[in-house]
Amino acid sequence: MTVFDNLDFTEGFKTYQAQFADTVGSGLSADWVAAQSRIACRIIVNEIPGAESRWQSGLLDKETVMYVVSCMVSRVAMYSVVHSETSSAYAYTRDAPVSTPPDYSPSPSLFLKAAEKRLLSGDDSGGPIGSVSTGLARVWGG
Repeated sequence: MTVFDNLDFTEGFKTYQAQFADTVGSGLSADWVAAQSRIACRIIVNEIPGAESRWQSGLLDKETVMYVVSCMVSRVAMYSVVHSETSSAYAYTRDAPVSTPPDYSPSPSLFLKAAEKRLLSGDDSGGPIGSVSTGLARVWGG
């Protein structure tokens, strides 16, 4: 259980990923999106320890969480459209090219990109060259 469990991620997916509906198709069930979203929330809590405290203090808003979770789920959805398996001995891959939007790489696994981590942690120090943080923001939830 996470503090994000009360959010309606099915509606969030429709809102933030509507422009990719033709890419992922209508084969996604609401139950699948909700299940993937719950797992994505657990990943967020594990990889961004300060996310829950930022949420509870109001520093992390609903739109940001919904956007990041929908991006994570859409990457898996795009991958599942392109790759499917019919049995354990035979793998089938569609040959039809699927155009993926820039910065969206289909993946079989839910994961957070670096930009999404910065968005959730409130870290705006990531520049073109980069920087080294002390890590205190994660501990204190800032």
